Amino acid sequence: MLESRKNFSCVAFIKPIIFFALIALFYQSCKSVKTFDNKGNPPKRSLQEVMTQLRKNNLDFVWYDAKIDIDVESTEFGGSGSAFLRMKKDSAIWVVVKKLGIEGGRMLMREDSAFLINRFERYFQREQVSKIKKKMGLDLTLGELQKVMAGNFILPQDAQIKSFRQEGNACHIETVIDGNNITYNVNAFNLLPQGILINDGQDKFVEIKYYEYAKKFGLMLPTRFDIQFESIDGTGSLQLHVKEVNIDVPKDLSFSIPSRYDEVYW
Repeated sequence: MLESRKNFSCVAFIKPIIFFALIALFYQSCKSVKTFDNKGNPPKRSLQEVMTQLRKNNLDFVWYDAKIDIDVESTEFGGSGSAFLRMKKDSAIWVVVKKLGIEGGRMLMREDSAFLINRFERYFQREQVSKIKKKMGLDLTLGELQKVMAGNFILPQDAQIKSFRQEGNACHIETVIDGNNITYNVNAFNLLPQGILINDGQDKFVEIKYYEYAKKFGLMLPTRFDIQFESIDGTGSLQLHVKEVNIDVPKDLSFSIPSRYDEVYW
């Protein structure tokens, strides 16, 4: 039986993780670096210098596996838990959410479709990715979404950059990509991202702020960051803390829907 239902359980973590957490940069190290511990005056930076450093700091992978602690506050849900993220490049994104060690839900996204399972309420959801992207107001391919979830910037082409300026300790790059206004804020001292603001020029936006970085795989990658968002479904925020990560180790992406579960609308 098909019915409409609000999500108030652990599975509610999955949607913001995938569609707002752009972002999510999931790396571990015993030593973290705060992005704003800077003194004195930063050097004068150029657009080319900033873009070159951002490209160098992008991670390449075929398989990606991470554990993240999450706190969520949104119109529909508030709470905390742990998320387990697995990705195969250009193929799939797989997420399991747990509360006190018990699985609350899981998600599988491929290029054209996404599936959610709510273990606590025993139902599942499925939807075309094209409809999800329209609802969220963010037009990202599966590969682009994987990049940002692995801590990489989707960097603009030269023609998409509208302005560059350095003010105080930050460099600001303003772009328009696929109809979305995207502003990159970069620390002028160490050229690490401080934040990204994405909006569709109407009433939907995502803002990410990075607070701590750690060295992993020879790169400086975020370990603590916040995400604020507003969409058709309402507003909310996530606080994420990366606990561990591995790359290029094949992982199981199993996803089966129990026959006794009802299907409900996304």
